Amino acid sequence: MLARDLISREQYEAGCQYATLYIQTVAPTTVSVASHYRRLLAEGGGGQEIEEEDLRRLQALFRLGKNRLLAAGPRVVRATENIAVFGRPARFLSRASTMSLKRGADFAELQAVLDGLSVLVACYGRGAGRRGRLETHKSPSMREARRPGTSGARST
Repeated sequence: MLARDLISREQYEAGCQYATLYIQTVAPTTVSVASHYRRLLAEGGGGQEIEEEDLRRLQALFRLGKNRLLAAGPRVVRATENIAVFGRPARFLSRASTMSLKRGADFAELQAVLDGLSVLVACYGRGAGRRGRLETHKSPSMREARRPGTSGARST
């Protein structure tokens, strides 16, 4: 997807980080993620024993991403994990041109993957730490409305 310019570098990195966290914390996955293992070994991250404290930290990071994906919906979780974690190519990638994707099942799958990667960027992207804690974010519609006539300052 990165090579076809369907996603940004940051989306790619966030998807790779989620896949790495999945492999390290959930379970070593089956042969379908051999490319991830090769990449981990090439980057020097393979074959090392993880200490208990580090494992808890990695599990917390994984749960953050997983919970945000689950909040986005089951279609988003399934489409994102199929590509990022399990290395299953999506049907829309077999098309010669993705420019014709305007509707249909392939378009819905592409949108689900893009939504999932955007969620992962919010969790793991370069700016995630600078933007504050994701779990404390409230959309404008969820914030308490001020009552008319109150300015928030106390009168004496």
